[in-house]
Amino acid sequence: ATPTILADPNSNNQKNIYNDEDFRITGVASYSYLFGKNKIRFEAGTGIAFGDRISYSDKPGPPALFLNFGFRFISFESKGLVFKTSFTPFIKDQQFIPWGGISIGYSFNNQI
Repeated sequence: ATPTILADPNSNNQKNIYNDEDFRITGVASYSYLFGKNKIRFEAGTGIAFGDRISYSDKPGPPALFLNFGFRFISFESKGLVFKTSFTPFIKDQQFIPWGGISIGYSFNNQI
């Protein structure tokens, strides 16, 4: 089974992809720390996600706890490219939900 946050909203090949029941607001509070002084740094953190769509069921439940382990590329210039890849497993309702991601962005003030 797939967590409902990842589920295809058009899984039944319906014409109307989204409706009011598909829209959920999820809040996240997290803390991460970067280790190292090089361009590539290890990132570790933890957090909590509030919402009712990060589980294997549609029932609202307690917040999900998550961990964050990854690597972040930071340019040495005062401004520049930031690239990140991470493994971010969720723990909710005594279930372990593996998750991960990549991101690319721009930093307006790199403090090296």
